[in-house]
Amino acid sequence: MGISVVPIDCISQIRETDRIDQFPFMVVKPCDGENLAVYFSRSKPQADSPDVRYKRLDLGDVKAALMLESGGQQAIKALELSPNRELIVDQNLRRDNHWKNYYKSEDPIGCSQTQKIASLINAVCTHRILAAQPPIILFPVENKVMIQYPAINSDREAATFTRTEMTFTDVKLA
Repeated sequence: MGISVVPIDCISQIRETDRIDQFPFMVVKPCDGENLAVYFSRSKPQADSPDVRYKRLDLGDVKAALMLESGGQQAIKALELSPNRELIVDQNLRRDNHWKNYYKSEDPIGCSQTQKIASLINAVCTHRILAAQPPIILFPVENKVMIQYPAINSDREAATFTRTEMTFTDVKLA
């Protein structure tokens, strides 16, 4: 039987540390008319890369968020033009094969027509992904820092929280 972890979020939270507006690498794929499969990474995707994460977002919610942005209609059209097909929306569109290498595919992968559309889709998806992430909590006590963070299960979802402690020296060296 596992250890029950009581959240310490009522004590202290740091929500804005290392905030990002976009993931550098992202592919989206509308699926089943209701969802948007999103693959994203902070490092360049390679075959079998463990750094690539997956999240399924509600397509209607993404479209609603895009409608509030300048250029949102064009971004929605880009998503509608590629049903059941991957669409690259990297932070910086480059015509290289990192996503083809990741998927180990010879099939063509769509690429957003403009950087503006790619950035808009990427930013909206990033915001929705990060909004659903549980916080990492740091709580300094004397010469130590207590840290609580989500433990990610095999489906790459937060299932439980892990609590650990480190000395300030160890934190500085990490």
